[in-house]
Amino acid sequence: MSETNLIVMVPNPAMGHLPSTVELAKLLVEQDQRISILLVILHSPIFSSSKAIDAYIESQSRETDTNQITFVTLPPFSTPDHTSPNFFSTIIETKKPLVKKAIEDQGTKPSAFVLDMLYVSMMDVANELDVPSYFYFTSGANLLSLQFYVQSLYDDEGVDVIFNEFADPDTEFKNRVPVKVLPWFGVVDKESEWLKLILNMP
Repeated sequence: MSETNLIVMVPNPAMGHLPSTVELAKLLVEQDQRISILLVILHSPIFSSSKAIDAYIESQSRETDTNQITFVTLPPFSTPDHTSPNFFSTIIETKKPLVKKAIEDQGTKPSAFVLDMLYVSMMDVANELDVPSYFYFTSGANLLSLQFYVQSLYDDEGVDVIFNEFADPDTEFKNRVPVKVLPWFGVVDKESEWLKLILNMP
């Protein structure tokens, strides 16, 4: 019998991220019976109160073959100060040892990590285990295109991507869209870790 290849997925536990990651896991195991998926769910203080997310994880755990797709929900922990400029990154750093232990408890070295687009730093765990990591962009192609454009403005042209500080409030993209309607970019500031997160996506 062929050896099973374990793929570890670490999705963001939000309804805009988790279901699409689960559906990707289902597609992978349908395509190749030699693949098993370990979905490690971070019990984030941002989303942990969502009954919809908890119910979704419970329903998917019942409906999927546990020999192919396994859900591991990490325990909650004390919430860092949400006013801290490093709030989100502190959550991720705190979870890294727990993620590593959850994987080691499986007794099988993973073949790959598939990480949520917001969990770039989690690839440190993959590196420690000497496993390749890949990033799953859970949003649509339009947002991905916007992300590439923002990155090129910042990297190649030295443009300040704090859109609310652009001299021209109607700076155009491929289609004419006022910057004030763009998602999240106009509400971050120069010291925000969200800006760093956006500009450091793979």
